Amino acid sequence: MLTVEYLSYVFFVLFGVQFLFPLMAAKIKTRFRELGYEMKSEPAWSLLNITRFWSEAREQNHQFNDPAITKYLRLRTAWWVLVGATFAGFLALGS
Repeated sequence: MLTVEYLSYVFFVLFGVQFLFPLMAAKIKTRFRELGYEMKSEPAWSLLNITRFWSEAREQNHQFNDPAITKYLRLRTAWWVLVGATFAGFLALGS
């Protein structure tokens, strides 16, 4: 059974994982460079500037259709889904 303590633990793990996004973004930028595309957005700011870097990566990946970049983008999407589910769980439990 879900408890507030369990959801709190999941939330704090997700909170910590978000600080890995700039590393993941740097890998995406490096992969695009290998494919011959120089990204305009900087991965160091991907934590603060949510839309610009990730939107550019998603748009360019439609053109290149690279499996490694697709994996990173899906991991980030899964993170957002888990964050949303955690908040929904907190609301459902009344905390």
